[in-house]
Amino acid sequence: MALKIFSASAGSGKTHRLTIEYLLLCFQNPENFRHILAVTFTNKATAEMKSRIVNELFKIASGEESAVFADIKENMPGKSELFLRLRAQDILRHILYSYHHFNVSTIDSFFQVVMRAFTRELGIHSGYNLELDTEMVLEEASDRLISQAGKDEYLIDWLISFATEKFNEEQKWNYKKDIQTLAPESLKEKFALFSSRILTILEDKDKLNQYLDELKKIINDFEYHQKSNAVTATRMITSAGMEVNDFSYKNNGVAGWLFKLLSEPDKEPGKRVSEAIDDLSKWFSSSSGKDIKNRIETLLNNGLLSLTTSLYDYHRQHIMTYQTARLIKQNIYVLGIIGYLNREIIRYRTENNVLMLSDVNQLLYQMTESEEAPFIYEKTGYWLNHLFIDEFQDTSAFQWHNLLVLLKNNLASGYNNLVVGDVKQSIYRWRGGDWSLLLHKIYNDIDHQLVKNFNLDVNYRSCPEIIAFNNQLFWLLSDFLPEKFLNLKEVEKTSEEDRNLADIIRQAYRDVVQNIPENKENEKGFVQISFIKSDENANWKAKVREKLPDLLYSLLQDGYEADDMAILTRTNSEGQEITSFLLENTDFTIVSQETLAIGSSVAIRFVVCCLKYYLDAEDKLNLADLLFSHNLLFNESSQNPDIDHLLNYIHGKEENEILSKLREVFSRHAALSLYALTELIISSFNLYQFEREQAYLSAFLNLILDFSAKFKQSVTEFIEYWEEKAHSLPIRISDETKGLKVMTIHKSKGLQFKIVIIPYCNWSIDHLSGKTQIVWCRPEEKPFDMFPVVPVRYGQRMKDSIFHKEYYEEKLYAWMDNLNAM
Repeated sequence: MALKIFSASAGSGKTHRLTIEYLLLCFQNPENFRHILAVTFTNKATAEMKSRIVNELFKIASGEESAVFADIKENMPGKSELFLRLRAQDILRHILYSYHHFNVSTIDSFFQVVMRAFTRELGIHSGYNLELDTEMVLEEASDRLISQAGKDEYLIDWLISFATEKFNEEQKWNYKKDIQTLAPESLKEKFALFSSRILTILEDKDKLNQYLDELKKIINDFEYHQKSNAVTATRMITSAGMEVNDFSYKNNGVAGWLFKLLSEPDKEPGKRVSEAIDDLSKWFSSSSGKDIKNRIETLLNNGLLSLTTSLYDYHRQHIMTYQTARLIKQNIYVLGIIGYLNREIIRYRTENNVLMLSDVNQLLYQMTESEEAPFIYEKTGYWLNHLFIDEFQDTSAFQWHNLLVLLKNNLASGYNNLVVGDVKQSIYRWRGGDWSLLLHKIYNDIDHQLVKNFNLDVNYRSCPEIIAFNNQLFWLLSDFLPEKFLNLKEVEKTSEEDRNLADIIRQAYRDVVQNIPENKENEKGFVQISFIKSDENANWKAKVREKLPDLLYSLLQDGYEADDMAILTRTNSEGQEITSFLLENTDFTIVSQETLAIGSSVAIRFVVCCLKYYLDAEDKLNLADLLFSHNLLFNESSQNPDIDHLLNYIHGKEENEILSKLREVFSRHAALSLYALTELIISSFNLYQFEREQAYLSAFLNLILDFSAKFKQSVTEFIEYWEEKAHSLPIRISDETKGLKVMTIHKSKGLQFKIVIIPYCNWSIDHLSGKTQIVWCRPEEKPFDMFPVVPVRYGQRMKDSIFHKEYYEEKLYAWMDNLNAM
């Protein structure tokens, strides 16, 4: 028995290895497939794994050449080829006859099966629906919270305090947008783990006010001490007829620090301050005149030195408590708002009898805490002896906990299990993936003697030059980044434990070097890195975009097709920039989230305008848009009419015909549903005649059908939903759609292209300073430990608080996330 852990870099044959390991168990006993659970993270990966297993079995059974047969024979010595081929037929027959026991699925699908078996124990209605549109639920919860604000004085206090904190930090305040930004925090596992305790604490308003008063006292005491003593010290200097420039290092020296304390009571005393306290000669420079030196010495002897020492010592003794209180107070209002949001989400779930994927993980976590694993999983109807986990670096802490109980039971029963992953491919931490599970936590959870490590170090996908480039780049970065981390100013003064975090990068990239397969040694590849020289006020991204058309056309001349190419960006907005530019300046067919958005269709634009016209026939702007989109559809010779042409069109004969037809459609609305009304608009104007619009029209009708099933038949509510969110939803298309692909790096994971272009390869290795990043921290020291976790805004202030370890961890994890995105 063993837990096999495969480190599988990109292109190293991960699915091939999974197929071999799965089939080896089946060749031992054809019934074993019933007792194997293989989980991955996407439906596409699930389909690929199932297909690979069945196809290889068929090839072996029918005598065809199989990519895995040699490994099967090697691992089953003494068995003839005929025996193995007959065994393959037997296995294939068992799987096809009992396909429902072919347990290869997404991790979410498997947990759904388990959840359905325990609805009674969990107090959930057995007919609950799974809500996959998490964003919609969060928006609904946010709207409900806002509507409650006028009725709940305590909630108003939270919101006002939150707005005040943002104002004090000189940040913009948009209450609806800010609440919707906070909403996803209520689903994060670090909050969910303690949510019930936090909600209980938030309900005890007296206790909470005492906690806030204590935080305010810590802050006020520190600031009063530093400011009042700084006032005394600076008055001594000015009363002696002196100024900062009379002292050593002027504004950057010890005197400068004293004056800065007047407005920045937490201003850190640097090395020059500590040296000046120990050595009086550091208060003045070698060029200072005798008179200046004497006056400074007099000041120091008259109390300035003792005041400075007091300020310095007080800062060192109390800065951690002060910064901790300030960080918690700054975001305690966030915690209150998240608590309210959590309540609204629970109400929404109850009223609509739905669960979200995050709820399933959390409920199973709670259940596996108190129940025996065999009982939990046997009740589902499965007897699972072998667990295969794919893409383990993207597994969340809850998911791992829920699977761990099954895995431990399997190992204790003497069965083999398997985990496949690669820390270097982890780019989904923002949605719960925890690559530290693969790096070290799994070794803490499983007895080392039961673990066998394997490194798949041959890259079968890429050309030799690509492999060599990646080897050199990431090998250098795995050395450079730990050194960069250790050389950070703040790290130099911190604990050994914090400095040891630098080793995480070295560990994660210890197997970074990939080998070239023998059959590819003579193949060629190409890597080009271009740097753009940009003037101070120039838009360097515009210069990059201008180079793209020539590059793309030159690739076509070299024999590549548009479908061979992919342009990858870090963000959706960057992808939209690229897409818009290429659509305007090239004749490429672009396949991207923007061009495939339902709202990008002219026909859909026209239909939506018709629905708006039904709501308000006097809206002139909408009328103009309605007629303009109709013109684009039905008068293709004038795809971009000028203003004069449009005005003539609006006042022409066709206007009355269009509106008359619409009024005729609307006259029948009383007996029609929203779906039927939309369908009637489409058929009345014969919009299906436009072949390029058919996929968008079908997707739009499906969208209305889903909306009507979940919400109401109201045209008004649908238009609100459309404008807020639905217009940007993509249509579902086949992977075979031809064209130049423009997508984010996250969307491209698992795909491969002959040509990959990254035009904006300039992203920050740390979190962007303009974007608020919440870190959930455990305040384990008194007097801060009333809450099990608190939300803290990521920033340098954390390094001087009790959350310094979480600060350095988050910084290092952000570095890893952004490095992996390359």
